[in-house]
Amino acid sequence: MKWSITLLSFLLIVSVIGNGPARGQGVFSFTKDARNPILTGGVEGSWYKHLLAPCVIYNEDSSKYEMWFAACAGVTTPPARIGRATSRDGIDWSISTSPVLVPTPGGWDSFNLESPVVIRENGTYKMWYVGYASTNDDYHIGYATSPDGITWTKQGSTYILGPSGKGWDAGGAYVCSVLPVQGGYRMWYTGYDAGYDSSKIGTATSPDGAAWNRDTVNNPILSPGVAGTWDDRFLLAPIVLRIDTICGTRGCEQTRASGRGPAWPHRLTASQDGPRTPKTPG
Repeated sequence: MKWSITLLSFLLIVSVIGNGPARGQGVFSFTKDARNPILTGGVEGSWYKHLLAPCVIYNEDSSKYEMWFAACAGVTTPPARIGRATSRDGIDWSISTSPVLVPTPGGWDSFNLESPVVIRENGTYKMWYVGYASTNDDYHIGYATSPDGITWTKQGSTYILGPSGKGWDAGGAYVCSVLPVQGGYRMWYTGYDAGYDSSKIGTATSPDGAAWNRDTVNNPILSPGVAGTWDDRFLLAPIVLRIDTICGTRGCEQTRASGRGPAWPHRLTASQDGPRTPKTPG
């Protein structure tokens, strides 16, 4: 008789900015590749002189890695746009000569586009990205789809997640991670308070990737540490790994699906249901 049990768990990694000294968590060990940097921007004045916030997926149909990233001509020179690059091995990349997603004049995302998150399902690419209309505007998350990862169509006339208007995420919804789950999608997102003095991690669910409902019971699911610790100010830019442990008559094996990656000191947490996320000691 054959049988199997699937155990579903989530690993959440967040970027951290705090006042205390950074501490290694001792959970994973990484070694920087000697070939870094693997992707550099264009010449002075080009739309992609500066590159940031990449998202990478592997396309099994084309046997290529695909990357989307934010890019701008100068650190303080808008607009930031979304670009694309491809690679056979994840090391040598070719950048598309033109951006694949740009701000909409007069729209909610008319100033900058940042931090794309992309998944591919049944041949359709789905992107969630950060946008805002000015340096004084709050952060918002938008949604776009594409048949090929190059030609994108923004969905709807407005953002899909923005400032809640009160509480811990009153100031806006920032960098997120999205994974398909039973019944639709789950998002983990950065929420800023009204004064942009702190950020926490919250979660939301959607049946279609376009209409989202915040988790008003469990949010925020991850908050900064106490004053003076290394993680006492900002938690942001989450990446979530879904780890499916399948146990059967021949033992157990793990499969993983991942979201996007951050760039500052990281904190690791784990959860078996997604919404409630305990901190990893350390």
